[in-house]
Amino acid sequence: RLIEENTFAFSVAQLTYENCEEIDRLINENSVGWRVERLPKVSLAILRLAAYEILYIDDIPTSVSINEAVELAKKYSTKDDASYINGVLGSIAKSIESR
Repeated sequence: RLIEENTFAFSVAQLTYENCEEIDRLINENSVGWRVERLPKVSLAILRLAAYEILYIDDIPTSVSINEAVELAKKYSTKDDASYINGVLGSIAKSIESR
């Protein structure tokens, strides 16, 4: 099981990196007041991973991706960052649904 989890984590990290340009574009389009370049690195990493899940992994419900990202931000960032991440990811999810 551990090997499967490590393989999944590596795959998500690699594919997030490979799709970073599109993910960053979506973050910028759905972010208010902050550009990717100005975001704290931890928050940006959380946003990118969750956005990748929302965009490309159909097996994970969008609400789960958003909730996990918020929980990570609460643990590794600040309460304000958690709220911001929630808002950006919610906006990304809505923009994808309207496609």
